[in-house]
Amino acid sequence: MAAEHALKYPNILALNDATDLYVSYYDNLTDQENKSLLSNPDRLRVLGLLSVFRLIDLSDVPFIERVTSAFGLTRDTLAFELSGLYEDELADVYLADQSLFRSTDQNLATYTVYQVFIEKKLLSVESLLNEFFEEYPHRIRDAFYGVLNVFDMDRIIKDIKFVTSDYYLSIKNDDDKAFKFLDIFYICLPTETLSYLLSLANRLSSLLTHWGENDLFGSPSKSSGQLKARLRLLFYFFSSINSHFDTALELLVKFAENLGEDDSLLISMTRERLSFRPDDSHYIELRQNRLMNFLINEVKLGNENARRLIFAILPSFLKSEFESSASKGKAIVFTRLQFPMHEPFIEFRKSLWSFIELQFFLYPKECRQILFSYRGSYLEGINTSPRELDREYIIPLIQTYLTPNDFDDCHFVNEYVRFLSRNKLQNAKTEQLAELFCNREYALYLQLDWNRSRGRDAGDELWKDPEAYDLKKQLELQQNLQINTIEDVEQLFDDIVKLSERQMDNYLQLHRPLATILKIIKQQDVDLFKLSVAAFSQRKWPEKIGIGHVIRQVFDPQINQPSEWFSVFFNSKFHQGEWQMTFFSMIPQYSVTQDLADKLIEWFRKQSFDVYYFYDQWWQNYALVYPNIYRTLLTILSERHEQTGMRYALPSNFFKDRIGMFDETDLPLLKKVYLQLLCIERSSQATFDYSWNNLITILRREPSFLLNVVEAFCLKYTNDTNILHKFENLAFIWSLQDAKDWAIKVVIKVKENELCDWNNDIYESLFKGPETIETAILHEFLEDFVELFMENLEEIQRMVYALQSAHKYDCRRFLTKVFLAKNKSIEDFKKIAWTPNFISGSGYTNFYQVRADNTKELLSIVQEMPKQLSYIEHISYLESEIAMYEKAAQKEDRSLFGRDD
Repeated sequence: MAAEHALKYPNILALNDATDLYVSYYDNLTDQENKSLLSNPDRLRVLGLLSVFRLIDLSDVPFIERVTSAFGLTRDTLAFELSGLYEDELADVYLADQSLFRSTDQNLATYTVYQVFIEKKLLSVESLLNEFFEEYPHRIRDAFYGVLNVFDMDRIIKDIKFVTSDYYLSIKNDDDKAFKFLDIFYICLPTETLSYLLSLANRLSSLLTHWGENDLFGSPSKSSGQLKARLRLLFYFFSSINSHFDTALELLVKFAENLGEDDSLLISMTRERLSFRPDDSHYIELRQNRLMNFLINEVKLGNENARRLIFAILPSFLKSEFESSASKGKAIVFTRLQFPMHEPFIEFRKSLWSFIELQFFLYPKECRQILFSYRGSYLEGINTSPRELDREYIIPLIQTYLTPNDFDDCHFVNEYVRFLSRNKLQNAKTEQLAELFCNREYALYLQLDWNRSRGRDAGDELWKDPEAYDLKKQLELQQNLQINTIEDVEQLFDDIVKLSERQMDNYLQLHRPLATILKIIKQQDVDLFKLSVAAFSQRKWPEKIGIGHVIRQVFDPQINQPSEWFSVFFNSKFHQGEWQMTFFSMIPQYSVTQDLADKLIEWFRKQSFDVYYFYDQWWQNYALVYPNIYRTLLTILSERHEQTGMRYALPSNFFKDRIGMFDETDLPLLKKVYLQLLCIERSSQATFDYSWNNLITILRREPSFLLNVVEAFCLKYTNDTNILHKFENLAFIWSLQDAKDWAIKVVIKVKENELCDWNNDIYESLFKGPETIETAILHEFLEDFVELFMENLEEIQRMVYALQSAHKYDCRRFLTKVFLAKNKSIEDFKKIAWTPNFISGSGYTNFYQVRADNTKELLSIVQEMPKQLSYIEHISYLESEIAMYEKAAQKEDRSLFGRDD
């Protein structure tokens, strides 16, 4: 159809107005009686209403009365024509009751709205707005935007201008209503929209306060959302070059002025909405050019708000590629493309660099930030013209305003030269820059930075082999470092610490060069090495370097003569606990003496920092000279916690792997430590024994300890509202001897702690875990449970919920039978929610139908009980419930029919 239209009008612009295209297609369609589908005015009116609202429900009496009153139709006419539309396959109907109709063809709907409301004026736009806009703004927007996009936009806007203007005047004093209307019809009312935005900018401070006060949660998110929605109105005018573009630019700066330093939202929207797109290449005059020229002129006039705005967005506009996104199946694919190198783009980019050059002397800090943010990425095999253009401006800026004495300047220049090299844009001048901008600090940085991508860019084939590349870097350090005295070492460490504080993200890998430096010193001069380790211990290294890891690498990984190094490690200035623990952990078994073991115990008594103890099994090296060392250390930790409240931590498997080292006399200590760890474990961590492996190990010796743990956990849960881990997998109970009795005792213990919210989840946790539970044991437990809580229907309800959640439907069926046998009261039966409160899984499920089916299952259980006369009321109640749920399920199906696809 489009091809035929194009042949008739050999001009691609003819497709901007598809009126003839739609007329030629839809006016030729006929109904079953071979009459034109659109010849009947009443049918066309009804189809127009269906096209706007998408759904018409004849059973919705208030809505039908509003429609018939607003548009001069009768209900009978509406019903008759809707049935006719269904017969002609122009509408779908919900067959169950044949009262709910929906539109089927979006193109036909667009054409019908055009014919009914614009061309033939069979229905009034004024009536539609006055009567229905407040309730159906999005339906009206979709209907009219489809018309504006397909047909003669200018003529249609002119046609409805008066009506939309009149309606806006009636609501303009209500900000929310005015915004909602302009957000849709700004295209018809551009001047009114700009006037609204000007008023908004002038009263912005009071509005932001008002929006914030209305936020029930006291969060700035609501005021930010309100502002963003209204700023979107402003950015509509930047979607293309139009007659209001320059006025909108003035408003942009006006908003920046009134927002002051809180203009991050405005800046981000400017970057997002005015950034380059592929279709910008079609503009003779770029939108970005208009924006920047306006801001540059404002800066020349001394407008500080314009200067702040342009400095914030310039980095985004100096990128050399744009990113395009497209859907591919269920994924979104991002593609980076270069900017088109046509004349407007070239001139625009030149103007930006010229502006930066002019501003560099006045605002060196801001301009340096813009320059340093230049990150033109490398796209192999594409036109490098944008990078060549930028190079001719960036290099003079480097030569004029940057200095080799500054590390940041050196870093930027060398990274930029690498970028040019990747793009094959290097020349003699750029190579000279790289040689010039290399001071002592940057040279050290290059030696310490073992980023293999640098080797790749330099054409070093070893970058593909991590071990070979690391070895090469080690040799370079050995050749280049001039370390002869402790003063040299001190200076080197100071320089590295200074480098590690810079925002280069390189210090994350500093443990390798640091370890290499210490190894080199160790090989050259043992005495200097001792002094160097001492100097190393006096520096405040960043936490992420991993001091212990560096030291272990250097000693490879043992300290064979600990007496020579004890004072070095114990005189460290920073990270003392890590230094000292590292020392004890590196002593091999054959070097351990009673004196060292005593010092380890003494250190444990004195140290006062939270740490994980006994990792890597190093403590076992001390067991030969101090057989009870592990017991002693646990005693120290537990007693100190009792006396001072100091926290401590152990690996989550510490009992499970070492329980054999303790005898029965140690059981009180193990129990005390376990309860302490449970109570002091931070709620933000997941290090405690939540798999219960350690607990099971202790329970094999003393099962009653389970109740102590449950009570402690209830206390912890009551006092710590932010706790992340609940007693979620109590199913291990079923592996104990007398499991049924212990499960009942645990339930009773939890119920004794009335303040413990955990009791809402206790039953569900009994069925969580990998353990296989014998059905017979569960049935015995459920019988005792019902007997215990027969007078407490709330607990019965919780157990039903837990069995449903755990998908133990056979157990739920058994519980139901036990309850019915012990309690024949229909009123008690009604108080328990026997049907599920939620459904897990993906995809749509009719929840009411699930409840109906579940209730039918309940009914079958009741009907299986002996002496049916006792359950007549139950059966009657369940039958009425089934009828209610099935009716609701039908209503849900009807609602689903009416939803948008």
